Amino acid sequence: MFESIMEAKIKQWEKEKNKPGYVPPPPVKSTFGKPIEQTLIDEIEESVIKASKSTNEEEKQTFLKKATALETQLLLSFENQGLYLIAQKTQKRLQKFRMDNL
Repeated sequence: MFESIMEAKIKQWEKEKNKPGYVPPPPVKSTFGKPIEQTLIDEIEESVIKASKSTNEEEKQTFLKKATALETQLLLSFENQGLYLIAQKTQKRLQKFRMDNL
């Protein structure tokens, strides 16, 4: 249910952010650990950065394969929860991160 609420809030924010005078809400301070999805995103980005710094082609490909596998796991997790918009936006964000860092 939480995922459905978040999906609705994202859709609402997409509509509201383009209106004149829009003021974004203050950031939410979490008292919990990182969600598994954020941990996966961090690991994907870390693998891409390691791949970009690697001089060994075999090692580079290993890091990129790991990043791809983690990305697939992450996106499937979102889609299995019915969070298609979040999956799409996350995929675009990760593609941009790869392009910027490779």
